[in-house]
Amino acid sequence: MIPSLCISGRGIFFWKAPIDRLKREVKIKLFMTRQIVSHNRQGIVKLWKDNLRTPSFRWQFVGAIFFLGVTLMFFTRFLDWVERREGVVLNDPLLHMIEPRDFSWLTFGLIYVGVILAIVHLARQPKRLLVAIQAYTLMVVVRTFMMWLVPIEPPQGLIVLRDPIVQLFGNGEAPTKDLFFSGHTATMFLFFLSATNRIMEKIFLSFALLVAVFVLWQHVHYTIDVLVAPFVAYGCFRLVRRFQEVSEGSSEALYES
Repeated sequence: MIPSLCISGRGIFFWKAPIDRLKREVKIKLFMTRQIVSHNRQGIVKLWKDNLRTPSFRWQFVGAIFFLGVTLMFFTRFLDWVERREGVVLNDPLLHMIEPRDFSWLTFGLIYVGVILAIVHLARQPKRLLVAIQAYTLMVVVRTFMMWLVPIEPPQGLIVLRDPIVQLFGNGEAPTKDLFFSGHTATMFLFFLSATNRIMEKIFLSFALLVAVFVLWQHVHYTIDVLVAPFVAYGCFRLVRRFQEVSEGSSEALYES
């Protein structure tokens, strides 16, 4: 088909038909996209309203947010004590072979993107989000206990892992002795366990592997810190999920949307 030509008063030729067709297609696609986004937003709001009408979910979710806040406040104070405590330096053959480099921006970039993706992804399934929050809180409690039990000094050649956003708003010293185990690696692996489809599983698993490599390369953690992290995350996730399954009566009820 030969597109129609439109000659302007100045004699300039325009390919009018393809341009008009393209404009119509763009308008249709934008309209469909807005409709899909609006429908999804309404569906998520309705889903949360329905779940929050259930007393057991409502109290568990409110309690989970409350205990997460209390746990993080205590953990922050605990880190101040850990930084003042003396520990031992471990002999890590792998770190001896790696020249440290600063990956702070890449590491925290993955972490912030991972957190945003996890919230957006799990918002469609409130019960899964509840399990993830409870498992993360339990993981922080376990990490606190393990750090108290095992006093360790930072690896030799450490380059301090600094949060770029925190550095923009203050000059607070970043912790260096929050070692056993790697909380950043464990958190990314927890997102992987909580994911609802293969695509998100691959994304979060890739994030977990990259964060593990970066914190090792930067000498922020020992090898044992990174190796233990996924197992602790899995244990906390399975424990919370089992508790929820017993409470709900079945795993299908727990993960229904």
